[in-house]
Amino acid sequence: MKIRVKSAEYLRTTLKTFEDFMDEVSIEINRENFMIAGIDPSRVVMIKVSFPLSFFEEYDVKDEASIGIKLEEITKVLSRASKRDEIEMQINEDTINLSIKGDYDRGYILPITEASVQKLPELTAELPFRAKISPQVFEDVIDRLSEIGESIIFHGKDRSLIAKSESELISYEVILDLDSGTLLEAEGSEALSSFSSEFINKISKLSSISDIVTINLGNNMPCKLEFEMARDGKGVVYVAPKIE
Repeated sequence: MKIRVKSAEYLRTTLKTFEDFMDEVSIEINRENFMIAGIDPSRVVMIKVSFPLSFFEEYDVKDEASIGIKLEEITKVLSRASKRDEIEMQINEDTINLSIKGDYDRGYILPITEASVQKLPELTAELPFRAKISPQVFEDVIDRLSEIGESIIFHGKDRSLIAKSESELISYEVILDLDSGTLLEAEGSEALSSFSSEFINKISKLSSISDIVTINLGNNMPCKLEFEMARDGKGVVYVAPKIE
């Protein structure tokens, strides 16, 4: 099977985000979808990123496949690609032939690790509050909050989302709402949960390849972050709360 994507930036940023939490990922491939998934060893963060057929310039997939891959090797290779470079992958039984096509072509052979393929749990809990945010606003807010304390508290209510972090000396709060335009949408009932600022900050890097970010909240429950990308690509991240 062979796939080709026009910009290296999407795969590079996606896999680098995974690498911040885990050493390897599983990749599920079928005729309609290319999905990368993984869960961190502490089982606090679960990530799924899917790229449908429409995302690719070329998608020659006739059978289904489930493979595993070590992140250290592939992220090192993709770090050498520019935004404008195309990525082509030929997936064989035991290896991936990865080509970077730009000002000049480069080819790499990466091993497939079947042992890393894992079945992720399905999370079906209803989360009562949902808000949509521009990726630029989300990444900027998280970047500022993560400099303050070890936790970020999200509090959704009415037409607003309050994000807060505290240290021994500083308390910093950001209010996002529909009236100011800092939220694109907001609905549902009041919800409040606290999360690791380090983890949320690492996840927020997916904003750079997203068009819209959606945050779904419950009370002391995992949050669900959705990253809508070009050509119907989508990232879904679940983060377990910090119980303090």
